[in-house]
Amino acid sequence: MTRQRYLAAIILGAAVAACCSGATGAELHRHTSWAAAQAAAQQSGKFIFAYVYRNGHDACVAMEENTLRNDTVVQALQGYEMLSLNGDSRQSRDFCDRYRVGTRYNEQQEKDEGRTAFAAAPALLFLDGRGTEYHRTYGFYAPDVFLHILGQVAKLIEWQCALAQQPQDARLHANLGRLHMEMGRTEQARPLLKTAIELDPDNTAGARADAELDLIILSLPDDPVMALRHLVAYQYNRPDTGRMLEIHFYMAVAQLAAGKEDQAEKILLDFAAIPPYLNDDRGLANPQYGTLVERDGKMVGFWPLDDEGEVKKKVREAGEDPGKCRLSRRAINPDYRNPWTEKADLLLKQLRDEQAKRKPAAH
Repeated sequence: MTRQRYLAAIILGAAVAACCSGATGAELHRHTSWAAAQAAAQQSGKFIFAYVYRNGHDACVAMEENTLRNDTVVQALQGYEMLSLNGDSRQSRDFCDRYRVGTRYNEQQEKDEGRTAFAAAPALLFLDGRGTEYHRTYGFYAPDVFLHILGQVAKLIEWQCALAQQPQDARLHANLGRLHMEMGRTEQARPLLKTAIELDPDNTAGARADAELDLIILSLPDDPVMALRHLVAYQYNRPDTGRMLEIHFYMAVAQLAAGKEDQAEKILLDFAAIPPYLNDDRGLANPQYGTLVERDGKMVGFWPLDDEGEVKKKVREAGEDPGKCRLSRRAINPDYRNPWTEKADLLLKQLRDEQAKRKPAAH
């Protein structure tokens, strides 16, 4: 994998499918023709989940046995009319030709391009009753990851329908752009984010600020050095942003992409200073830096102060002996342990694993 593709995977938050049990033999009601699924959708008002598989294909077998029989997945898919088609079958030809999936499409692609085309399977498509496609993806997903995708698709449908009714809503443009970005649909994300900026020039709805940051993040694979400069400027110009940890995470990603592993590690170590035993439930407005004080593995307190003498004074006021406490300066406020700290922990581990692989073996 190239550095740029690896970087894009980090930015788009590629989900890692975890092994999980839960296949219980639960069954889904399936339509076996496009006409039947479309007629049912038009009558029920539901969207269509189209599942195009191939017999004996490893990913299709895993999807059937581990995911589509999972009770929670079955329950979530009750909100859809499910269309199940064999991509190798003649009966699925019209649908597969229309949506360019299945064996027949790949055979035509081979002729057109003069090379062997990989038949991606299973193909998972989300459509409305008229056949308009909202999203597609391919391959096996463990139940928890597939449920996350279903949640994203539900938001996608809701917000696109809302945007059709409120085309001048800057917040909807920003939210939908961000969602497309998270789903890996970068070409759909960019115009939405740019429109959000145009519709909210004074950041009255907060859409401009969010859209500007998301466009910077999207620019990272192409020019990480310039993206880093923009992140630094954004942090300086918008100190009240509620996305400060996210900014710091992508600063580390930019440094890593630019080959400055030492600088990336320093940023990621800031995240590592946040103790994992604290909950992120206090709803503070934005991250703060200061000094974290611990004793015997438990937090004594956090003070947004850099002066050690002032911190020790606060410790004594709290009824503790500063000499028996551990002071971590430049720590991030522990109230801000959130998913970005988890991502930073994972990226730091990956960085150190790569560094360990490059070290010469001891003789």
